[in-house]
Amino acid sequence: MDKKIKTELLTLCDHAMTSQQGKLSVIGLFDRIFVTQLPSKYPRFFIVAIVSGKSGTSHEVELRVKTPTGKALLPKRSVSLKLGGNGKANVLTDVANLTFEEVGEYTIEIVTDEDQVGSTSFFVSKVVPKDQATQKKN
Repeated sequence: MDKKIKTELLTLCDHAMTSQQGKLSVIGLFDRIFVTQLPSKYPRFFIVAIVSGKSGTSHEVELRVKTPTGKALLPKRSVSLKLGGNGKANVLTDVANLTFEEVGEYTIEIVTDEDQVGSTSFFVSKVVPKDQATQKKN
């Protein structure tokens, strides 16, 4: 029996939900977070994945988020999922009040049995607030 899965979608967004009919809604996709200072708290976002494989199979997956220097950003979290009749499952993670202490490229990984089955990245960039940028010009 093939127990392998793959990731079809892995993204960050402002909001996500799955309807009673199993339809996935993903609103406000993004791959950049702008902060004016470090450390900086981001109020809320979602990490969304669609994984696929043999229908009806069960899997333990772990979501890992790493900082630009390779540190774990989120506590270790495993999710048990069962692939539906179409061989797919949605994974939605609601992340609230996450503190970013570094600028640069962050990595999100989906791991099962210590094998990475999907990854993507997003960037945290520091910007000057508009009012401060205006003051420097004067």
